[in-house]
Amino acid sequence: MEAARCFSAATRLSAEAETRFAALERGFRFLDSVVQFTPLLALSGTVPGMIEAFQSLQAAGSRVDPSLLAGGIWVAHLTTAVGLAVAMPPAVILSWFESQMDAERVLAERAISTVRTPIGTLRSVTTPAGRLADA
Repeated sequence: MEAARCFSAATRLSAEAETRFAALERGFRFLDSVVQFTPLLALSGTVPGMIEAFQSLQAAGSRVDPSLLAGGIWVAHLTTAVGLAVAMPPAVILSWFESQMDAERVLAERAISTVRTPIGTLRSVTTPAGRLADA
């Protein structure tokens, strides 16, 4: 009877932990969207900039002047740089948050498994590698 009650409490504890983790991870989708969307947004400026550069080259005909290309290339590079500058910080932040959540999830799982294991049932055994482990 006591073991069933302990298992039930541990199951409720697991469910509560997952509910709280889900609430903490709610903003991750937004950060992930920013990280994935901004390079695409940058490309939406890069492509028109390159089109503008090639249109200038075509309009110049045989009197090609490199300064005609500069405006379109400048726009293309500027939008690419801005897109990357916007995408990189959220990517680093998201990665850090995810690693923190993974560490917290491992800690919670270890705590819950400790609750699930009745006192006095843990015993140490030696693994084939010669290390002590709980059985």
